[in-house]
This record gives sequence, structure tokens and C-alpha cells, in this order.
Amino acid sequence: MQNGQNGLGRNNTSRKRPWLFSVVAVAALLGACDGAPVDQAAGEVTTGEDVNALSPDVTPRCVTIKEGGATSCKDEKTWRSYGEASCKAKGLALKNVMLATSCGMASWREATYTCCDAITPPPPPPPPPPPGMCFTESLKDPMGTCVDDSTWKTRAEAVCKAKSATVKNLTYGTVCRASGATGHFDVRVECCGPTTPPPPPPVGRCTWNPLPSMGICRLPDVWKREATTFCSTKMQTLHDLKLDKPCAVGGFVAAEAECCDASMPPTPPPTTCVGAVIGNPMTCQTEVALKTEAERTCVARGLKLTTFVAYDPCGAMAQFHHAKYSCCK
Repeated sequence: MQNGQNGLGRNNTSRKRPWLFSVVAVAALLGACDGAPVDQAAGEVTTGEDVNALSPDVTPRCVTIKEGGATSCKDEKTWRSYGEASCKAKGLALKNVMLATSCGMASWREATYTCCDAITPPPPPPPPPPPGMCFTESLKDPMGTCVDDSTWKTRAEAVCKAKSATVKNLTYGTVCRASGATGHFDVRVECCGPTTPPPPPPVGRCTWNPLPSMGICRLPDVWKREATTFCSTKMQTLHDLKLDKPCAVGGFVAAEAECCDASMPPTPPPTTCVGAVIGNPMTCQTEVALKTEAERTCVARGLKLTTFVAYDPCGAMAQFHHAKYSCCK
């Protein structure tokens, strides 16, 4: 009986040993976790989702990775560089960084990264041909069947339009010879970009220039000849003339000429006007006499009296010492 009990005892002990080992193993694990926090430099995937097990049709794939601990203290730039390296190691790209547990001096103890698939943008559309440039395309039916000519024309227009061009020429290829079939098996289309209109002719440049004077009193016709010669030396033409500083006998001491490039559109010759003063402080004349003298002076120059004003009254009524007048063509 004793032996049997010992046998039963041994049997009971052997049955209890697996349970005892399990308790010891759990205690060992708990003891290992009871130590000081360790900086998780390698990163911890907190989603419970294996990156490699993600469904390939999920676009984009995203996972979160947490790094750091009580012994870590890094600035945002350093955490971001760590995040980029961690995401890159998993074939992903860093999308976002969240920092937690400040440790002073703009630094943090923990960082959580969001890593996602890098989405490749769709390819850009083909650039249109340069203005006026042409290109050719050979078109064939994918099924190798006979296509009627009107359908080929529609397809050719679509090919050119996709590249911002228009059909310039359409050449039909192999004729369909099957019974009852009308059309072609292939075509060749020439597309051309929009034609840029020629630039407008440049607008002529004009400049105002004072004419050499030397203080000499010159008549308007003399100034006009001087201005024409002056502009021609600049490979330009006379466009306008301004006279200044009246002097004796209807002349002027100064003048400015507007010279323009030859590309300027032709303009009518400038209207020439001159002004002068007649009379003197020792003579008292009627307004009619002064005006008659002014008209005679204008006619002698091939001009017409346009304005007349008598001033400095003297003697009887309607008598004056002076009068201002102007003559124009």
C-alpha cells in the first residue's frame, strides 16, 4: 500500500509539474517587465496589424509606430528623422508625427508616427505640340477588322484633339476587299498644333528733341526745315513741331521737334501756327487798322489770321497801342 501510495504520489507530482513550470515562467516574465523602462529605439507597431499582412488592394496603407520612453528626450527634428527612417524600413513614407510628454527645451519623450504608402501621382497628360508643329500617327483597329471611313475620321479627330491639335491630313491604308465591306484596315493621320499669328509690327518710337538755336530768331518755315533735317540724321521722320519764345517779325527763338521711327503710320503734316505782336507804344491806331496789318502779315507768310486781340487803349474810343494775333495754315 505504501508503495502504491508512493507511486500515486509520484504520479500526482509528475502531473503537477507542468503547472508549476508555467507559474515559474509567468513569474519570470513579470519580473523581466518589472524593471526600468527601456527606450524602444526599434519602434513598436501599436495597431496590432502586420504591415506585410495588409491587403494589397488597400490604398494607401497606413500604420502607426510609437517610439520613446522615460529615458528619451529629443527635439521635434530628431524625432522626425527617426520617424522617416522607421517608415522607410517598412517600405512606407512618413505622413505625420505626434509628440507627447514634454521634457523641456522644446523636446519630447515619446513620438507616434503615421506611415503610409507613397502614392504615385498619375502621369501628366502628353504635352501639346509647339505652335505650328505637326506630327503623324498610324491607326489600326485593335481587332483587325474593317472600319468605315467616317469612323476613321472620327477616331483621327479624337487622336489629334487629345494633343491639342487638329487634323491636317488623313491617308487611308489597306482597302477592305471582303464581300460587302467598305472601308479600310488602317489609316495615317497628320495632326498640327495651332498656328500662332505673326506678331504685330512694332510701334514706332517717338522722341521730343530741342533743336539747336544759338539764340537766333527764325521764321516757322525755317524751323520746319531745320527739324526735318535734324530728324533725318536720326533715321527718323518729323512728326510734330513746337515753336517757343516769339521774336521780331513773327519769328521764334526756340523750337522742339518730335522725331518718330519710319514704322510709324503716316500722319497728316502738323498744323503750323505762329503768333506775334504788332504796334508800338508811341503810335495810337484803330482796332481795324491793327487787324488789317495783322492779316496782311499772315497772308504774306501763306497763313490765315486765326486770333486777334487789341490791347493798350489810347486816344479816342477803339484805338490801341498794340495787338496780339496768330496765323495758322
